[in-house]
Amino acid sequence: MPQQFQVNSQASLQGFFNHCERLFAEHKVVRFFWRLGKDRSLDQNRMCFELYQRIGRSLYGDDSAHARAECKLTVGVPILREEDEKFRESYDKIIKPVAYQDKLYLMEWFPVTRLMTVKQCQRYIDTVFDRYTLKGVDFGALLDAQH
Repeated sequence: MPQQFQVNSQASLQGFFNHCERLFAEHKVVRFFWRLGKDRSLDQNRMCFELYQRIGRSLYGDDSAHARAECKLTVGVPILREEDEKFRESYDKIIKPVAYQDKLYLMEWFPVTRLMTVKQCQRYIDTVFDRYTLKGVDFGALLDAQH
């Protein structure tokens, strides 16, 4: 079963090395997969939720779920496809061949923003702000809070 380690200090790095040595001594083969950067922050989660609410109210008759799916598909997917080969392969195999409306439906379950690092999520938020401001969404004071 896969295990996760977050290395964010010299002590946690040493702990990771010690754990790896024990695993190697026991199993003789250890495979590693890693992701760089911090996971998105709670503040970013709240900001995304608020963006979806405002976009949904402004453009889709209060349908924030549609706004969320559209943002994930049109903004989040390109970011992850560009930066994550495994995501790109999964998306291209499972979702890419599907019709647009069905892609929106699948975004309810297909992980996009939850896979993002803090840096990727900031890029996502900035792009959503820019794109939907051009579509007429008034983010008002939310823009000031973010920047």
